[in-house]
Amino acid sequence: MRARVLITTSFIPDYRVGFFNALHRRLADEGIRLEVLCGTAGCGDGFREEDVAPAGVERRRLLRLGRRLHWLPGAIRRARVSDITILDEGIASLHNHVILLLRRLGIVHSLAFWGHGWDFLHGETAGPLCHFRRWERQRADRWFAYTSMSADKLTRQGFPTDRLTVVNNSTDVTSLRTALSAVAPERTREVLGSCFGSAIEADALLAVFCSRLSAHKDIDFMLATAEALHRSLPPFRLIIIGAGARQRTAEAFCRERPWCAYAGAVHGKDRTSYLKRADVWLTSGAVGLEVVDAMAAGIPLVIRAGCGHGPEMAYVEPGRNAAVFGGDADAYAGQIAALLTNQGRLRDMRAAAWKTGDGLGVEVMAEQFAKGIDALLRERPTATGTGKGQ
Repeated sequence: MRARVLITTSFIPDYRVGFFNALHRRLADEGIRLEVLCGTAGCGDGFREEDVAPAGVERRRLLRLGRRLHWLPGAIRRARVSDITILDEGIASLHNHVILLLRRLGIVHSLAFWGHGWDFLHGETAGPLCHFRRWERQRADRWFAYTSMSADKLTRQGFPTDRLTVVNNSTDVTSLRTALSAVAPERTREVLGSCFGSAIEADALLAVFCSRLSAHKDIDFMLATAEALHRSLPPFRLIIIGAGARQRTAEAFCRERPWCAYAGAVHGKDRTSYLKRADVWLTSGAVGLEVVDAMAAGIPLVIRAGCGHGPEMAYVEPGRNAAVFGGDADAYAGQIAALLTNQGRLRDMRAAAWKTGDGLGVEVMAEQFAKGIDALLRERPTATGTGKGQ
């Protein structure tokens, strides 16, 4: 065995399974043992964990202190015997702070963070907590940044570019595309007919909203937009896919409107029957990995300007593979209506979105991760780390 690598994370949602399996295979080819230690409890609003854990994964029940703070049992012991420890960045992960201290004392070997590298949703002010987060980020030997936007935020905070690896955060593009190609038209008609209570019209203009129904997705704005869209464009239809804190609001809205259907929580490849017929992928708040899913499916993505979008906006080329619109709900709806009635523009955006998806996927992400791990193994720090200020 060339080396032992530990990754810790508070939980593994269903969309991460393909990545960890791909990374396990990629590192095994180089004689590197990958171990992933993750929690199982409180996996979040609208997320789902897979019943079967990826290769090399050990699950532990998180010890919680209040609503957010948590401790991952076994993380300290495993970090001490690993050649490289990669921590999922999170201020609420108490074990992260202890492992970082042990790295500075030379008890833990190479240490890296992976994640956003910045609070894209809320921003970061000059408060003491933000200063602490930035100080802590600088202490890593390497950063595995989600996208180029994350890397840019980290370099602006002073982290050296030569110790940054951009992993291109992604879902399993290959699996989604394979599943989409296998969906028969009859199956799509059956599923949509079940949603709307009758067969969907041939001239219907179908939007899907597929995301967690949480506060930062601004569900009220989405519903107001849908109302305005259907008022000005009667063939407009909407399917809402997801679960979360605002689920009841979405359900109540759909019960009173036959042109809008709530499909519930649908994950992974099970979404394909809904996505196959979609003309656009509608969003109304902060976007993240739904950017990747839309590109994978070749569905034009409609994004609301602002809203604290995640670093996956690095994949978006406004006007080419996605549309970014501003304004209130009526103005937003008007711009979406113009897009839905322009078949030539939709066709070009589908092709561009599909092409963007070609460069994404868990295989690409695993390869980038492996390159960063190789770099850490070559550096092999033996003192108290090489991060700024150490």
